[in-house]
Amino acid sequence: MNGAERRYRVAIRLLWSRHLREAHGSRAAGLFAELHRDAEKQGTMAVIALWARGIVGLLTTRWIEWRRRRAVIDGPARAGMARGALRDVRGGVRQITRRPLATSVILGTLALGIGVNAATFTVFEAVQLSALPLAESERLAVVRMDSERRGLDGWWWSYPNIRDLRASAEEFEAFGVYGGYSANLMGPDGPARVSGARISSGFLSTLGIEPVLGREFTADEDSPNGPAVALIGHRLWEQNFDSRPDVVGTTVTLDAVPYTVVGVLPPAGRVLDRLLWLTPTGIPPAADVFVPLEPEAAARRRSTSGYGVIGRLAAHATLASADHEARALLESLQEEYANEFCCGWVGRVTSLHEFIVGDTGPALTLAVLAAASVLALVCVNLGSLLTVRASERSREFAVRRALGASAARLARQVLVENVVVGVVGGVLGLGLGEALVRGLIRVAPDNLPRLDEITLDGSIALLTIAAAVVVSIAFGVVPALLAARRDPAEVLRAGQVGLSWRGARALRGLIGLEVAMALVLLLSSALLVTSFRNLAAQEPGYRVDGVVAAELQLPASLYPDESSTAELHRALRESLLGTSGGNAVGLASFAYPAGPWTRMEIEGETNEEGTPAFMSGPELAVTPEFFATLEIPLVAGRGFTEADDATSAPVLVVSEAMAAMAWPGANARDVVGRRVAMGSWRPFMRGAGQTAAQSREVIGVVADVGELGAGARVALPYVYQPLAQDAWLSLTVFLRSGGSPREAVQMLRDAVAEISPQLPLYGVESLAVAAARHSARERFVAFLVGGFALLAVVLAAIGIYGAVAYSIALRTREIGLRRALGATSGGVSRVLLRAGLAAPLVGALVGLGGFVLVAPALGALLYEIAPLDGRVLVPACLAVVTIAALATWLPAHRAGRIDPLTALQED
Repeated sequence: MNGAERRYRVAIRLLWSRHLREAHGSRAAGLFAELHRDAEKQGTMAVIALWARGIVGLLTTRWIEWRRRRAVIDGPARAGMARGALRDVRGGVRQITRRPLATSVILGTLALGIGVNAATFTVFEAVQLSALPLAESERLAVVRMDSERRGLDGWWWSYPNIRDLRASAEEFEAFGVYGGYSANLMGPDGPARVSGARISSGFLSTLGIEPVLGREFTADEDSPNGPAVALIGHRLWEQNFDSRPDVVGTTVTLDAVPYTVVGVLPPAGRVLDRLLWLTPTGIPPAADVFVPLEPEAAARRRSTSGYGVIGRLAAHATLASADHEARALLESLQEEYANEFCCGWVGRVTSLHEFIVGDTGPALTLAVLAAASVLALVCVNLGSLLTVRASERSREFAVRRALGASAARLARQVLVENVVVGVVGGVLGLGLGEALVRGLIRVAPDNLPRLDEITLDGSIALLTIAAAVVVSIAFGVVPALLAARRDPAEVLRAGQVGLSWRGARALRGLIGLEVAMALVLLLSSALLVTSFRNLAAQEPGYRVDGVVAAELQLPASLYPDESSTAELHRALRESLLGTSGGNAVGLASFAYPAGPWTRMEIEGETNEEGTPAFMSGPELAVTPEFFATLEIPLVAGRGFTEADDATSAPVLVVSEAMAAMAWPGANARDVVGRRVAMGSWRPFMRGAGQTAAQSREVIGVVADVGELGAGARVALPYVYQPLAQDAWLSLTVFLRSGGSPREAVQMLRDAVAEISPQLPLYGVESLAVAAARHSARERFVAFLVGGFALLAVVLAAIGIYGAVAYSIALRTREIGLRRALGATSGGVSRVLLRAGLAAPLVGALVGLGGFVLVAPALGALLYEIAPLDGRVLVPACLAVVTIAALATWLPAHRAGRIDPLTALQED
């Protein structure tokens, strides 16, 4: 039973009688599920239309049953009630069309509030609330490691530790292990770079994924020196193999090695992409190729992390019990193998949903709260407009009551009118919400998880229309009924309708509340926008302007030794520097911020237990020009030179963060000359496993670099080696040129094509664009909240203007009398302006006080700005008060220019 069928069964229980449910409920739900599957293929609007038809059908069927049961008893009365209801509907339509401008404002305001909330909640529900599209996804968990001592969260496991975890875990029934993978795929149009993962046998079955063709890997294939086999993703199957059903058994060439295709994965969306591999910018590439893990466990040390672990919880297990088990296991492993661990690792188990969604919760929650604030403002706006409108109709109600209409009859009429307004406003809001969802998907950052799953489904559509009806009834019926309760004789003697004392007080309160809410939202958005601007102005520790980066992967079959790799490095540098416009070229094993973390022993240092001190940090091999190309300052010592090659003594350059962690209290000059013992992780180099540790001298200290996040720049403890001393097969080229980024990219492509045409360039991008992506999520939230704040201010201005103008229009005869008795135009305007400004000013004070209470909650989302910064508070308050004053002054000024004779003749 899928979600659509469950929801439709709920609707059947609510709308049908027991007799109908027992006789036709199961068949109706099953038929609806079939129709829903067909509608999903046609798009969102088809699903919405199906839900609308389905609900109408349920209501119609129940109506027919009720009519048949009542026909014998009170058929004539039933027919009269139906005719009366039809008259109420026609009367309601006539009433709301009598004043098209006022009705348009009410419907537009309602549609805006409903549409904005429908779109925002759709994004929140798809990302945060809905289950992952995997079988029993609530039982899937990610096993990671944390180090409070080093401030590292969610770290990966080494294979020996995974082997012990598999052998001893009782809270899990299955495990899947994976590691990052990318390769050059040889296609008909030449080589192309593809991404994917190395996965263990049983990885897919642990996730509950079955290949659409073929099978997953076997245990024999997932072993050292196993057969060269591969699984391909659904996208690659469609694009490169034209969805051929006979693709299983064919061969694909990856890094010049033929692999036999054993299966095709289903279209699992971006879930596998985000799970398996994250690029430095946090944007997952398409996961298109999967090869066996080939763990080679004997060659790996426990300190060498590089594998992700996903477990399926046992039937009796919970996340808490699994977390306790992982913590206990890792604690015992560190006691048993103390010499192979560092950093004080702690096991941690989190749900797969939490792992994929990440830290988007606070940002999206803030967006939902902002949208809810807009809806609350819409409700207040409607309340003020409908309060004045109800006062206008008080004379109509008095006449109808004097002619014999009962209070119940008037209540029914008002209820029908507001239901009509709610339905029309809900439909308009639904259309607006669908358009906003599409717009949000276009402007949302690529690193927003589950972006491809965002869609406005039938349940949210029903909720949207229901919310519009409830809002319309709640804020329309009560003012109208209060107006209808006024004494008919008193209203008719007054000659012209106007706001009662209670109505005027309610209107002033609603206007003040509008201003207060708009001010709180505007102040919050102003702080977030300012915070984002401060964050965007930060640099990640290196110069990004004018630099373009591109990545290469060197197949070991084409570059079998260090000399061939060194020749490629030399040819690239000479070609790019010899091109007009090429100012500086730096080569590195990876792009910032990236690189496998290495473990090194600090020679001459011990930890608290008396054992050798170890340290971990990202490892990067670079050419001598690398630091100058990215303008990373040298703090102490020297950088690399051409003399630091494979024949010279091993050397290192460390960042300030690594120097502070490895040698606490020592200044940068004292760090120069210290020694560490370290090897290199060889999956990105030739051979396999961990190279033997060798003693290296620290010859220099450079400034920190890192990545930009929701707070400040996070400085990473980098360790730099000369690229000439480590034969890495992954390569990133950094080119600083005086031309445009497009020209620089073309220079890179031409140089690589001339030197080695079989190598595809990938990850080609301006560093300025890549750096901007680190704050894309903050920019998105600032965009949403800022847009909602501007919308709130506009709605408040419209509400104030409409309410004041409406209320002044009801006093036309009074204003005419004042003018006839000698009051000047300016005097009348000033009286009305003073009366109208009181509520907005009080509302601004209340809003400022309310913001002071909620401001501390924004502190965690702000960067280099205080929650109560006067540079933001004062302009925002002045802006809101000015807009409110202008919205009050316009109708007051116009009222002061009314012709007295025309006003006295108006009825």
